Amino acid sequence: WQMAELFPHLDRMIKSVILLLAFFALASANSSKCVVADGSKTYNFNQLERSTDYTFQYRAGTTEYTVQINFCKALSSGVCGNNSAICQSWTGAHASLGNFASLDVTASSKGSYMDFTNGDGGRKSTVDLICDPSSTGLNFTFVNENPVLTYNFAVRSAYACPSGVAAVAPMFALIFLALFLQF
Repeated sequence: WQMAELFPHLDRMIKSVILLLAFFALASANSSKCVVADGSKTYNFNQLERSTDYTFQYRAGTTEYTVQINFCKALSSGVCGNNSAICQSWTGAHASLGNFASLDVTASSKGSYMDFTNGDGGRKSTVDLICDPSSTGLNFTFVNENPVLTYNFAVRSAYACPSGVAAVAPMFALIFLALFLQF
């Protein structure tokens, strides 16, 4: 017996398997925590990620704080540890305000934000992501510490705006292509 006699549609089966593998590869590539779909809009916060961490200062009372943050990945440097996403330091001390593994991203037309938990001593933080299409950089602001050990920040950036069509569209295109090639 020849293979063609045993499996008369082997060529179609191989094409289907290849297309399914491509489909799953595309789906997993878009599964980053920092790519969030809301209806017909996609928010891709990976654009905020940098190879070097963002650093900014703010004053609360008489204390000057320095904050290091990176989006969608752990800090590349700093004193707060390998998995820290936000590190706050002040004269003679420092604390992680949340780690990267705990990142939870929410995006919608009503507001987008990143929550980080599991910081030092129970600290956590929320970063409100404010869409500003005219922004050419990143405007980072400390809002408050409320409740105690919960740090609230705001980031105004064009990268906080939705990017348009939801990431699901390419998946439907692959399914259509698979069905087309099958028949």
